[in-house]
Amino acid sequence: MKCSCEKHSEAQVHRGRTCVACEIENLQQQVTRAQFPATRMWNWMNNPENAKDLTGEQLRQRFLREFRQAT
Repeated sequence: MKCSCEKHSEAQVHRGRTCVACEIENLQQQVTRAQFPATRMWNWMNNPENAKDLTGEQLRQRFLREFRQAT
């Protein structure tokens, strides 16, 4: 079945008349949003300056604060 979409001229429709191209775009945006905090936290963890002179609990608290800022 073919149907018009506001964003895509001829879009294949499935599952409740959802445009496949719109669904793919949405999933790509979700992946991109998930990659940002993961990359930021990976870089933070690999910087030895972030753990310098901190106890285990202080490091945990700082990590959680950084994570909240990233998300």
